[in-house]
Amino acid sequence: MNAATRLHATTLRRLTWPIWAGLLMGCLLRVQVQAAEPLKLVTGDYAPFTGPHLPQGGPLTEVARRAFAESRIAVKVHFLPWKRGYAETQAGQYDGSFPYGRSPERENAFYFSESAYTVDRRMYYLADTAAQPRDPRWLKGKRYCVPLGFTMLKELGPLIERKELEVHSPPNLESCVKMLALRRVDFFITTPDIADAAMAQAGPSTPLASQSVGKSENFLIVPKTHPQGLAIIAAFNKGLAVLKAKGELEKIMRGAGR
Repeated sequence: MNAATRLHATTLRRLTWPIWAGLLMGCLLRVQVQAAEPLKLVTGDYAPFTGPHLPQGGPLTEVARRAFAESRIAVKVHFLPWKRGYAETQAGQYDGSFPYGRSPERENAFYFSESAYTVDRRMYYLADTAAQPRDPRWLKGKRYCVPLGFTMLKELGPLIERKELEVHSPPNLESCVKMLALRRVDFFITTPDIADAAMAQAGPSTPLASQSVGKSENFLIVPKTHPQGLAIIAAFNKGLAVLKAKGELEKIMRGAGR
């Protein structure tokens, strides 16, 4: 072998080794996830998407199970109050939790999957209110109801930091509906399906109106401290893509009234 040939062979090894190493690591991670005990996931009461009393635990719970099943990974889903489930996932007692929206605090502590379901997010307020959701002048001095575990609308962050918007955090959205009817808060923000379910559970109420304020994404989150965190996210994303390609995701989500 002459010098030129040896140089070419050495260069080729240097170029291809990172590729083989990446493939090998990916395979090892998948084996580690598949060989483990069933993944422990936790969610909460987020009707009509998740809930212990919903068929299959709700459509997003079914999506989680079936997405992992595409990678032959068994899943056991637990239902807890949102605050407790979030804290115990962050502490490593659960492999992941869903569905969550993005926030700077969460992004520092968790890996995020692809969005399992993206829907319209709306601001709900009393029908006799001339609300202007995107006008800071109207929002100033208002009372925003955000149940524990819900993601605050990030655009409202500056107003909250300046204490120009008051935040109330009851345990569930039904409480927000009741507080709004009693004029103890001025608005809450959620998706139409979630709002409809909460209003049905809260009982007869004062007529509400709503306006779109953007999109709501629903993610699986896995703590960054989890040794197989990235592999779990990759397995879920792979399965989710398969469900979308087959048209199965749309069929499952019809259970949420879509």
